[in-house]
Amino acid sequence: MKKTLTGFLVLLLILIPAYGEGPQKRLSRKELENHNAKLEQHNAELLKRIAELEDSLKTPRVDTVFVEVPVKERPAWLEEFDAPRSASEIDKRVTRHQLESKLESWDPLAYDPSFEGKQTDEVYMQRLEAMGSPLNLPYNEVVKNFIVRYSERNRKEMSRILGLCYYYMPMIEQTFDRYGIPLELSALAIIESNLNPRATSKVGAKGMWQFMYNSGRNLGLEIDSFVDERMDVVKSTDAAARYLRDAYRVFGDWALAISAYNCGYGNVKKAIRYARGKTDYWSIYPYLPTETRYYVPAMVGALYTLHYHNELGIKPAPCALPELTDTMHVQGKMHLKQVTDLVGIELKTLRDLNPQYKHDVIPANGKTYILTIPASDSDAFIEQQDSIALHKADEYMSASVMKSIENSGTGQTIVYKVKSGDNLSVIAAKHKVSVAQLKKWNKLSGTVIRPGQKLIIYK
Repeated sequence: MKKTLTGFLVLLLILIPAYGEGPQKRLSRKELENHNAKLEQHNAELLKRIAELEDSLKTPRVDTVFVEVPVKERPAWLEEFDAPRSASEIDKRVTRHQLESKLESWDPLAYDPSFEGKQTDEVYMQRLEAMGSPLNLPYNEVVKNFIVRYSERNRKEMSRILGLCYYYMPMIEQTFDRYGIPLELSALAIIESNLNPRATSKVGAKGMWQFMYNSGRNLGLEIDSFVDERMDVVKSTDAAARYLRDAYRVFGDWALAISAYNCGYGNVKKAIRYARGKTDYWSIYPYLPTETRYYVPAMVGALYTLHYHNELGIKPAPCALPELTDTMHVQGKMHLKQVTDLVGIELKTLRDLNPQYKHDVIPANGKTYILTIPASDSDAFIEQQDSIALHKADEYMSASVMKSIENSGTGQTIVYKVKSGDNLSVIAAKHKVSVAQLKKWNKLSGTVIRPGQKLIIYK
């Protein structure tokens, strides 16, 4: 296309001066050479201008200001979540649905340039600088959009998230510190899942850190019919820290490591290649997948809101999770209802503390599993431990119940692209699922599908 456009413009340069001037005299060799030199000069200038126009189309329309700040050992906003809470701060009336809820209408990565903040750009920039992050926190219109989104447009959701921070942030911070990850990156759990360990994306990514099936398995997380450690907050956080550490070793930049966490190493390397070897985030920004472009700005917006929530008047909502917990080592089969019956811990509480056990069953396969319980029930659990595994075992873990769980699959998600000649019956038979399941998983009202359409299939 560039060659065609250039040729057309050169032809115009030749024809336009001659048009309407009548018969032209024959030019001498020297005059022709001079004329040809001028045309070559014009051609070079046009090519340069075309290249400039193409570069301007690829460059993000944001005026970026990088705020250089000194390194600070610990973000101030994390200290607040270390303080123990009194019993009066724990509202037992919070339902499990409220605990698990994630506002479907709020997409934190949905960029809307029409947002206008209550503060001036100068105030936002000064506050970012005062946060004292070891990262270079950028400020531009894209970042401003997410600051406003988290701090002003979604205050209710951020209040709920702040309440969960009391329970989850100390653990996340400790894990990240162990791997040398900047503590600010703990805010990625908010971007990924709003601190919901049961969060499931439309394509099957699960857990607080939103690992796909293969990614989770590659990072050593157990995923089978009984257990999905992507929803184990401690183990999945450890996996996320290892991924970020390794990504930083590859790219040498935390913004690029964060981007790789979202879209994979390959896409970041491809973006660097398209950016002609440049490795700063805003140079590769236009070449990243759309969602990844807003990933780092969204993290800055979440960090800003966490740091300044008091100044913004956003108070942490009550959290239904227990203030203190303890971990018990379980080596044999155990059902959560057995613990509820003999120890007296509410089944909802056990499920909320142990979401990795998909069917409330801790399997027996020669491996030691962790059961998290409220610290106030530790003594009672230890006293009853020998009796728990035998209590109503034939009812809670009968052969039929265990077989049903084993047949439920691993929870792996397949994205199937419909081919010409496919129908739901053929696809269902091929993947050993039912047509009704295909319709339910993909929200299909009828049976009509078209080539190229993508269907989600759970195995």
